[in-house]
Amino acid sequence: MSYIGKTNHKNVNSTLLIENLEELMRSSIKNVGFNWSNDAHRAALLDLVDELMLKKKDDDKIYNYKAYSDHRNNPPEQVKKGIHVLTIKFRQKDTINRTTLEYIFTQNTDPEENNLVEF
Repeated sequence: MSYIGKTNHKNVNSTLLIENLEELMRSSIKNVGFNWSNDAHRAALLDLVDELMLKKKDDDKIYNYKAYSDHRNNPPEQVKKGIHVLTIKFRQKDTINRTTLEYIFTQNTDPEENNLVEF
């Protein structure tokens, strides 16, 4: 199953952190495979995001963060259409901005394109 991803970013202060997150998701989805409608798969990706964000927090790059992909940002009617959202919110050190990243994945029905991810 493959997905095409797009992003919505608000108040981004560090493009390096964004690039790290996107590479993590891209490689995880392409190398492991992914089914967004599977709770265990979403939880596994969130664990990877948590690991990266905790490292950034330990490295004193961010104050706090929240990452989720559940009923708060994925209403049932949207999930039925094959659209899944991963939201990451955080506050970087030395800024007043809170950054919000939304990764929107749409199921791709072309069997030739296995695990396609674009941002």
